[in-house]
Amino acid sequence: MTCYRSGWTCWKRVIVLSLVFFLVIQVMIFSSVNVLRDTLNIFTRGPTAQQIDVNEKELTNLGNRLEQTGRSIEAILQLRKQHVEEQCLKVQNEEPIFNISTLDHIYVDTKNKLIYCYVPNVASTQWREILLANFVGTDTKYIKKRKIDWKYWYQSKKLKQLKFFPKGEIIEMLKTFFKFMMVRDPMERVLSVWNDKFMDGKNNFYRQRLGRDIVKLFRKSATSSEIERGFIRFDEFLKYIAMSKDPLDRDELWSRYYDLCRPCDLHYDVISTYETLNIDSDYILERIGILDKFRFPVILSKAQSVIKQYTATLELQDQQKFYQIFKTDYEMFNYSMSFK
Repeated sequence: MTCYRSGWTCWKRVIVLSLVFFLVIQVMIFSSVNVLRDTLNIFTRGPTAQQIDVNEKELTNLGNRLEQTGRSIEAILQLRKQHVEEQCLKVQNEEPIFNISTLDHIYVDTKNKLIYCYVPNVASTQWREILLANFVGTDTKYIKKRKIDWKYWYQSKKLKQLKFFPKGEIIEMLKTFFKFMMVRDPMERVLSVWNDKFMDGKNNFYRQRLGRDIVKLFRKSATSSEIERGFIRFDEFLKYIAMSKDPLDRDELWSRYYDLCRPCDLHYDVISTYETLNIDSDYILERIGILDKFRFPVILSKAQSVIKQYTATLELQDQQKFYQIFKTDYEMFNYSMSFK
């Protein structure tokens, strides 16, 4: 714009446009800084106060944001691994690695040279379907259609549990096989277990096996109908979990990651978090050479808002007891718990 002959009015327009342009640039810079900060928080820690809901569009955006930070996924995963190793120096192992009872959840695919720690309610169904489909040479649609009886998984009729290998082979596999595990916020996982096993009207195994006893224990004015049905409140579930002092006495559904996966002994190559599940899973699939055959299903999570809803009704004492039980997991996998 030329204002040499147009007088003061034209110059005012130039000044205003310059100010607007300057403000736009500042907003863009501020936004870029926030993107960098938020991305690093997401990938190096567990969930912050606000959970990311992942869908296809957001996954693309998340990948683009990761590129903007200049940090590779390998670097982020290495930071997680390093943090776990540092925490392991502070933890006194309670059991030797070759105690058979501590290796129940470690599964081995000898054909593809990988080791997977199976953790219930942390995308375990999806990973079992992928690993089983790959092992038998089919796809996940076939596995879903056949409605596989998962008792064969637990009996090592498919992928074999690490505990069934000779000690010498175990040592060699731990050195050479690709090893991965997955975690999520401990409270979020327990909330998921409670909802799946005790609140689902179609799933009565845990309600009949434990729900009735929990109602009797913690609900003083329980009616015979409430006891018979076995539907328990979330606070009653946390009280029940707090009763178990010995880690080996806990059900696998609410056992610590530390006890199930033995991260200080197995030294996993990848520790994936539920909050970055899809990007982590693509990386794992690529590492084991099957990304061209399988894609991890997108999982939507609104758990953080639900956690706030339920923890707001919990007694402080119950929250503190829960944290003490899972303190090792919280610290080792960089999660935090806000007491209300």
